[in-house]
Amino acid sequence: ARHVRRLHHLDWSHPVIRNERGTAAVEFGLILMPFMLLLLGVIDYGYFFMVKLAASNAAREAAREASTFPGACPNGGAKTAGETLAKSRMDNVGQSGNTTATVSCASVDGQPEFTADVVVSFPKLVGFVPMPSDGDNARASGKSTFRGIA
Repeated sequence: ARHVRRLHHLDWSHPVIRNERGTAAVEFGLILMPFMLLLLGVIDYGYFFMVKLAASNAAREAAREASTFPGACPNGGAKTAGETLAKSRMDNVGQSGNTTATVSCASVDGQPEFTADVVVSFPKLVGFVPMPSDGDNARASGKSTFRGIA
């Protein structure tokens, strides 16, 4: 009963004063990691979609460029011009070294049809975000088809 007597001597009308130094730093540390993961994930996905859009545009422009060359399939000049243009467009986003551009020609109803396929395999900015990939690299692609002139 001795400890009960001591409880009566406490003044419960005043809150207990605690040492709260450093709590803001601890709270900041707890919030920082999830926030940084979210921020880096948004940046990584934004970069991926930018490269994917650039690959789609490069494929469209390459197929259009190839379709302006007259002649039936196989048309080596059209193929080379389309592939060169696709690489040039991907160089604008710094990905020409990671780009594989192929232009093929097929004859449809007597007319040449050019298909451009641009595939970009580039290193991820952050490695933890799931996205279309081939191993450690992200993979973005674009494909387009244009009819040419015979």
